[in-house]
Amino acid sequence: MLAVKILKHSIRQVFDNLGAALRISALIYAVDVVMKLTLIGPMFYDQKALGRSFISSTFRWGNVTLTMAIAVLAGLWIAVGWHRFILRSEEPGAVLPAFHGRRILAYCRGHERGPKGGHSGCEGGGESLPREEAQL
Repeated sequence: MLAVKILKHSIRQVFDNLGAALRISALIYAVDVVMKLTLIGPMFYDQKALGRSFISSTFRWGNVTLTMAIAVLAGLWIAVGWHRFILRSEEPGAVLPAFHGRRILAYCRGHERGPKGGHSGCEGGGESLPREEAQL
């Protein structure tokens, strides 16, 4: 039952802060999609083109690798921006959230801890769960 409460709370946070959520993610996702269409073109949406590229040895591993790296960076940038907004009340910029490279790397490593023992991006700031759930 706690999982359902956490899920409802998370969804409510996004919709109650839709403007901030869009400022944090919209442009980053748009750039991600444009890069996918530019770098891997038809393979992004056409499975037959993907198959043909494998058969004819024209598959562009470098482009796919770069596309994947951009997608991971975009997702982590958004995750850090969202968590800093929710947990630290840090307002995103008008167009993009601040780029916190060290925090993004901490998400990649998954083991860096802040001074209070929590995740490095979460020290200070408010709580992300309602008070009764945060105590569980």
